[in-house]
Amino acid sequence: MSKSKPGLVKIGIFSLALRLIGSPISFLFSLVVARYLSAISVETFGAWQFIFVLVTGYFTIPGDLLSNITSRYTAEGKPVGGILFIDMITAVISSVIYVVLVPYFVSISHYDEPIYFYLGVLLIFTIFFMKASNAISLGRGPRVNAIAALTFQLIRLMVAVYGLLILRLSIEAVILAYMLGYIAQIGINMFFVKANFRRDLHVAFMALRKSVIFMIPYIQYILEATLTWVAVFLVRNTVPVSYFESALIISNLVIWSTGAFSGLIPKLSETKDPSVIETSLKLFSLASSLFLLLALADGLPLLYLLRPEYVAAYISLIILSISNLLRGFFQIFYTSVYMNDQTLSVESREELKGHLARLAKRNSALSVIGTGIAIGLMGFLYLSHVTDPAIYSASMSLGLLINSVAILVSAFQSSKELYNFHFPLPEVSVPVASSLVIGLFFMFYPILPIHGSRFIQDVYIMAERAGLALIPFIVVNLALNKYSRQIVSGAIGIIKPVLSSTRNR
Repeated sequence: MSKSKPGLVKIGIFSLALRLIGSPISFLFSLVVARYLSAISVETFGAWQFIFVLVTGYFTIPGDLLSNITSRYTAEGKPVGGILFIDMITAVISSVIYVVLVPYFVSISHYDEPIYFYLGVLLIFTIFFMKASNAISLGRGPRVNAIAALTFQLIRLMVAVYGLLILRLSIEAVILAYMLGYIAQIGINMFFVKANFRRDLHVAFMALRKSVIFMIPYIQYILEATLTWVAVFLVRNTVPVSYFESALIISNLVIWSTGAFSGLIPKLSETKDPSVIETSLKLFSLASSLFLLLALADGLPLLYLLRPEYVAAYISLIILSISNLLRGFFQIFYTSVYMNDQTLSVESREELKGHLARLAKRNSALSVIGTGIAIGLMGFLYLSHVTDPAIYSASMSLGLLINSVAILVSAFQSSKELYNFHFPLPEVSVPVASSLVIGLFFMFYPILPIHGSRFIQDVYIMAERAGLALIPFIVVNLALNKYSRQIVSGAIGIIKPVLSSTRNR
């Protein structure tokens, strides 16, 4: 008899637990990088973020195109070795184009250190293979994926601390930290996941053909990445990018909660039961609201830790945190669509007419709205001779939020057509609403100071703020959210037998 596979909730809670462990490690890395590079100069930190946006927002996008279809095919047991071979070729092409364009990137950034830009090509290679290995582990071993992600966080932090604080390097230390962290993550994903790595060129070329559908959404990501270009071009420096990225670093805490539905792909490969989506929505709502609460309640202290001036980016932090929350919900619906779209199967040739194709084209068109509004606002600020980088940062953030709302509604409609699930409104709305109200109260009402005289005091203040914010959040959700009570009772049911067996020994 084969061993039963773990359920969606168990996988989600396991992934969340590891991400909870990893989130302070991730933030500590961001803190070290932001404080150290900003101490060199705000332009240096902005230049690093500009390089990272170029690499992840443009030149590694082809690595994403095959990720979703790779996850689906891996979950279905199809051979994916040929897809990895195509990824390698694409990485080489993308790297060559990036190197050719480096002089142009240096000129528009006004940061005359081309060596750092050239080192970005190393990131391109490792990110390509990291995305491929992540796609495979998500399809076949979501728990391995969570372990690999935590390993990445640990390696990246250790290398960054040694390179920046001990060797006194600059941007090159950060790039090296990412590289070695990704290599460790790739190694774990590829070694421990039992996928079919046989090289089948037919499956590979069909995956490449299907990737056209997954290419369409990246029109949106390219448009949104262009916002940083516009800000740099108008202000003639990278300072607005520094403010925007400081808020983004903290708001990305919310993205960690997407581990709650890390078991969605393998589960939907087994069954197309609508209850799988409903469970994912309830679990993600509870998890993401917890992370949203932490991001808002400790937002000001965290911004201050990065650099005192970055506290001015608090509006961007609020907007981006909500935007990330909405994109998590979007990802659930988007995943459910591509896992149930029959035109994406290896045998089909109708992928341009399927549900995902229609959703992708609609969302790409909708993304013009938010991006256009943000660019228009920045243009107005420029003509009005406004130079405050925090205001430009808020304008960029607003554009992302508008797009998040639009694509979420669109993906919900598409998923509803395929599954006809019941949207669990009370279980979704109670955690989100309570985290927003409590988090914003802590941000705008000076109930506690946002910093102390030393780093240890800063950590104590953040712990105190988080603890005080969690108390009403837990009370409200246990009182009004039936699903949170189910999670707690389920956890008690698991812990009790373990404690009893321990006592009996």
